[in-house]
Amino acid sequence: MRVSVTLAALGSARQSNKFLGVSNNLIDAGDGAAVEIQLESVGEMYRASHALAVGSPAQHLPCIFDTGSFDVLTFSQRCLGDCSYQSDPEESYNPEKSKSFDGFSTVRLQQDGDIRDHLMMMSFGQGDCAVLPAHEQVQIEGSGGTLKASSMPIMEGVWAQDSFRTLMDSHVTAVVGLGKSRKPGVESDPTEGPTLLEELKVDTFSMCYGLNEAPGYLLLNDPVFQGGASPAEAVEAEVIGNVHWGVGLSGIKMGEKTVGCGGNRCAAIVDSGTSVLMLPRSTVLAIMQEVEKHEIGKHCEGAEALPNLEFAIEGPSGSQLLSLPPSVYMVHMEGEVPSNEVGESILQMTRQPATTHVSACLPTVMPSDRDTDFGPLAILGLPMFQQYIVSFHPQPNPWKMHFRPAAKAGKCITGAPQSVLEGGITGRVRRVDPSKLPMPRWSAGAKVVM
Repeated sequence: MRVSVTLAALGSARQSNKFLGVSNNLIDAGDGAAVEIQLESVGEMYRASHALAVGSPAQHLPCIFDTGSFDVLTFSQRCLGDCSYQSDPEESYNPEKSKSFDGFSTVRLQQDGDIRDHLMMMSFGQGDCAVLPAHEQVQIEGSGGTLKASSMPIMEGVWAQDSFRTLMDSHVTAVVGLGKSRKPGVESDPTEGPTLLEELKVDTFSMCYGLNEAPGYLLLNDPVFQGGASPAEAVEAEVIGNVHWGVGLSGIKMGEKTVGCGGNRCAAIVDSGTSVLMLPRSTVLAIMQEVEKHEIGKHCEGAEALPNLEFAIEGPSGSQLLSLPPSVYMVHMEGEVPSNEVGESILQMTRQPATTHVSACLPTVMPSDRDTDFGPLAILGLPMFQQYIVSFHPQPNPWKMHFRPAAKAGKCITGAPQSVLEGGITGRVRRVDPSKLPMPRWSAGAKVVM
């Protein structure tokens, strides 16, 4: 479907996330019902192929679940201007086929000369996209039942930069934000309206990603934490700030050597939608120096001799260590180097001049130069979810998180006692194509409000 609105309208689009109003929710599976969703590995992300159902009758949209964002974003067949970012438009959301859609009609879009007054811009690692606010029925389906919101605020994606083609080529047409509940006024443009977690009354959810293309899992209303209980092996972290799933870091070490956040506390956002670890620039340089002390082949031969990368997470009883083995934080990077900050970072780490191809064993780290009110910014992305089952507790008083060791042999299964085994994940180092490594959304910008 094509809607005749020129891209000139996007130039004045407001950067806002203001919703249309208050929604009304229905929970089919019952409040507190556990719903488990399997996530499949596609490149440097984990996709849920059939868990998200939007509209009536339901349209199943392949999606990624993202703890670093707050909205339900559905890329639409109603595309404005150049739609080359859509590899297969038929996989995208079609509001005209939904009886429960409450938003801008196609006729209005064609006739409204001031459509730029309604468009809003959103930024992701893949780039920017233009959206229109709407309300729609949203269901999350999985093993154990269905959670349903009858009138959920959503963002209908009607334009995106060409760089989103990588996402579309992976058959992902929606991003489901699992960001923490927020208080109005804590950001310059806060979303005014409920998050999906609030709508579905999710009290706890847990996520982990499999290693070596093994599946990952998302469990909404994890029964392990029913009644306020927590597993003995879980590391509890206090959530800092009012906006993001942020934790305090009192130190980062490689073996016995402190490589960051030792003399200056850092603030880390735990983001399931980021493919790498983003750490203060000085920390990245220190990690590279430690890696270079070892003889490691370009296919990561000898990488097992590297020390673990350890993070001191602040919790109610002091700091506790989370440890990533080299099989998780090291990767065999091979492929075409993109002409962006990701590519520049890769070339700096390999100490190579500008080139079009790289084949090297590298840590999955990128430098961050951003700051927060709690200290320098770090992002704990995909590698943390491959080593730990990360549990989030959206209900305040207080907000908190838990980290439990994931299973051996590159498989994680949440919500089952047998999934928590002694030891860490073992297995070969994964291979990463740098051309498919999206730019982390956190790579540039002003101070981050936690």
